[in-house]
This record gives sequence, C-alpha cells and structure tokens, in this order.
Amino acid sequence: MNKRIFFRVIVLCFALFIVIQCKNTVNAAETYGLTHQYMYNIRNRNSGKCLNVNYGTDANGTNVNQYTFDESYEQKFSLEYLGGDRTYKLYAFCSEEGYSRVLDVYRPLQNNANVDIWDDGDDDAQIWRIVHEGNGYYSIRLAYNTNLALTAYGTSNGGGSGTSSTSAGNVFVSNYTGAANQQWSFERTTALLTWDLVAPDKHLYYVSTTKYLNELNTAISKWNNVYSGLIVSSFSNISRITISDIYEENSNVVGTTSSTGTIKFNTYYLDNYDADSRLKTCIHELGHALKLHHIRDFASVMYPYSCSNIFLSPNDIWNLQNAYVRY
Repeated sequence: MNKRIFFRVIVLCFALFIVIQCKNTVNAAETYGLTHQYMYNIRNRNSGKCLNVNYGTDANGTNVNQYTFDESYEQKFSLEYLGGDRTYKLYAFCSEEGYSRVLDVYRPLQNNANVDIWDDGDDDAQIWRIVHEGNGYYSIRLAYNTNLALTAYGTSNGGGSGTSSTSAGNVFVSNYTGAANQQWSFERTTALLTWDLVAPDKHLYYVSTTKYLNELNTAISKWNNVYSGLIVSSFSNISRITISDIYEENSNVVGTTSSTGTIKFNTYYLDNYDADSRLKTCIHELGHALKLHHIRDFASVMYPYSCSNIFLSPNDIWNLQNAYVRY
C-alpha cells in the first residue's frame, strides 16, 4: 500500500518525515557480530567513551566526538548494511530518529580529516567498511580509502569547537595503525521514550471506546504473547490509559499516543484502511504506550510509516524486553 501517512508520537508533539533509499546487494558479506538495522552504542577501546554527536544537534556539520556513556540519543547509531564487503552507513538516532543524517567525513578525505554528521547522500564520505579485528573490537574505515580509520584523540570528553586531530576527545580519520584509539566495540542498544505509562506492577491498564475493537484486541494479544498479561483492560486502576477515536481530515496522522496516557485513532484514515493496516496501527500505538520509540527497521511494527506489517520483529521483541526491565 502506497500511503504517505505518518504515525505521530506526542510528548509535546512531533512528526517524522522519512526518505527511504533502496540499495542493491552484491556479494553480501556482513561484518561478523553486527546486524543490519540494529542500533548500537559505539565505544572506543582506548578511552572507554562512546561515539557522540555533540549535544545531539541535528544539523549538517555537527561535530562528532567521544563522550562518557550516558544513554542519550546522541550516542545511538543504526547500522544500514549496503551489501558488498562489510560496507555500512551509520545513521545518527538524534537526527530524525535515525532517518536523516549519517556519520560523515568532512572533506577533503585525507589523513586527520574531521568527522561530523551530514545529510545522507555523499557516499565517498559516508560509507564505512567495518572490520572485525578480534576480541570484540572493530576498526571503522572509510570505504573510499580503507587506510583511513575512525580515531579518537586522548581520553577526555570532546566538544563542539575542538575539531582538529589534536583536540581533546575529538573524533577524526587517520591512517590505520591498529592502535587502541582506532578500535571500537559495538554494544547493542535501544531507544526508549521518556514517559512511564506502565504501572509499577508491570501492567499497562486501559479503557477503550474505539470502534476498532477487534483490531485492538488482536494487537494486545501480540504484545501479551511476549509477556503474558502485560496489557490489561481495567476500569478501576487509576494508572489506566484511555483509547478512543478522533476525526481529523488531511492531518497525515493515523494514530497518536501521548505522554498523558491517551491513544487516539483517526477514523478519517482508518475507515478506509484494510484490516491489516488498522491492526498495524493498533500494534504501533500500543508499542509507544509501552515506552518503545520509532526505530530504523523496515520489518518492525515501530517503523514510523503506515504499512500492513502485523508481526513483531526480533528487534521489537528485544526492545520490549529492554523496556520491561525498566517499568
């Protein structure tokens, strides 16, 4: 179904606009230990600090440095495997939730060139060959010139203005020598919403007046198959969320979930959807209520476009498991 419709998650309120690029796969050889469309913290072997987009600023040229691990969005990167020999793009989650800017080398592409984020599209400066060097560490090399590897200077936290190869905590590319500051570990992570709609007893209680009751009940069963009794109908629990319908023409919003505990389905669109698309909408919005963010995984029910995928992906299940321990 070719619907250019977005889901919206509301904390204050934001929308997503996403461009998808399809890549041809030739002589596929992913890097050992890494998985396409998984999200990672990338930690430097020498300093123990994480690859970090300075203050999470979503703008071309924002400096990339190393910084103490803090679970922030600016330290999360999604791997997009491009096919060929271990070649990837690294999408910064702080840039439109991993759908816009990527890890980039500031031109000219030479020894000691600085690293930033930039709009996806300059392949020579943005495609990386990730090589497993053993013992759980990897070198991240520019595919255009594999002698140039991602390098962190020193052990201090970096900043936004120190962009040279000798600026404290800065990240740049340099000729690969195998030094510890050119080796990185990839630690799988997820992005969770900041709200807490699940009750302290680890149940999401709800009341519903939606007309899409059949789809809602099926969606609930999908999440409850992971944790039995996770989502429970209740008129008495004060922690309950409310699920209802709205009618908004031409809003480009199919469903919304808010930090105050409401889920709303837009009948203007859903009345014209098939059953699977309505079901996907219900699964998706319940996922937000369970603390799950949008992710860059086209197979995920938390993928932000409207589509008819109605099965939880391995990514969805893993992310829910990570959210569950924090309820």
